[in-house]
Amino acid sequence: MGGPLLLSAVLLRVLPGQVPDATAQQEAKLAAAVRAVNNLNDERARVLLDDLLASVPPDRIAAQAYMYLGVMDFNALDQVHAHEELRRALELDPTIEVPPTTSPKIALAFEELRRKLAQKLRAEDQPAPASAVAAPPIVVEKEAPRSRVWPWVLGAAAVVAAGVSAWGWVEVASFEQLKSSSSGANPVTPEQAQSSHDSAAIGEPVGIVGAIAAAGFLTGTVLTW
Repeated sequence: MGGPLLLSAVLLRVLPGQVPDATAQQEAKLAAAVRAVNNLNDERARVLLDDLLASVPPDRIAAQAYMYLGVMDFNALDQVHAHEELRRALELDPTIEVPPTTSPKIALAFEELRRKLAQKLRAEDQPAPASAVAAPPIVVEKEAPRSRVWPWVLGAAAVVAAGVSAWGWVEVASFEQLKSSSSGANPVTPEQAQSSHDSAAIGEPVGIVGAIAAAGFLTGTVLTW
């Protein structure tokens, strides 16, 4: 099985001219198109160049094809297509030059396209200005929720102080009521009078201090809430 394959390989090496290289064919077609252009046979040249580009040649050959198409479009006063073809030629080969026989007008237009394309490439290579760079997002730290422990503690203390104050004033009121109701019909024993007097004597300062404390605790509750 290996004999025929080996023989074919040897024949391909010995007879290289029997299998033309694709690039060589494309170069030959480009040369034929150039001859057609020089002979003012633009129609024939366009057919050859279109066939050449359809075969997807290397960039250097494709650039030459687009350049000759652009020159012919300029001569035909089709500047829109001429600029497009010449731009493609420059994109494929930035060093390409127009033929020596090209008119000065076309040569100037070609160089202007080269200059604009070079400016565009330089602009794309430059880093974006600082103003165009997106600023990092501003992170707003959320305020931690305030603890509700102290307001409840102070509120409870205010309730207790108010209760103590109320007890003190009740004792004072009870002693005053006992004095005013004491008469012959409702005699009060000395023990009752002394006990009520002692309770009132304690209750009055307790009521005052309790009221002040309740007010202070209530204020702290409001401020720490």
